[in-house]
Amino acid sequence: WRLYVGGIQRLAWEAARQYRHRFGNPIGWKKAQLVVYDFDSMTDSDFIGQVFADLVETPETTAPLLTADGVPVSGKDGPSTLTYSITWRRFAEQSRLQGAWSVRIVRAENLPVCDTVLWASRASSDPFVKVFAYSEDESYRCVQRSTV
Repeated sequence: WRLYVGGIQRLAWEAARQYRHRFGNPIGWKKAQLVVYDFDSMTDSDFIGQVFADLVETPETTAPLLTADGVPVSGKDGPSTLTYSITWRRFAEQSRLQGAWSVRIVRAENLPVCDTVLWASRASSDPFVKVFAYSEDESYRCVQRSTV
């Protein structure tokens, strides 16, 4: 019973924390971090690379993927890139929220192969992107995850 109650308390805490970070940010979102991972079902997903962007209206843009140390990531056919666009979507006047940033992931190219199976000819990657939005002072953070 103690484990059950502890699990419910943790779930309630995470829900409240997520709500505060998503809807309680009074100063708005200023920057985004787009992090590309390779999905792994049995272990932690593999970090491939990241791109930093200011949250301003941005037409379709291609940026190089960087490691955590800022070194460009390369795949088999050259530098790895991520193409994205950012738009502001204003909500209806009667909404309690002004609007939302929409980050569209268009494509990722030349990603390194992260999944190696018994046969090298079947090596592949199944990437997904986590989008982290940060307030100007980084006291608020929101995370969205794409699908594979």
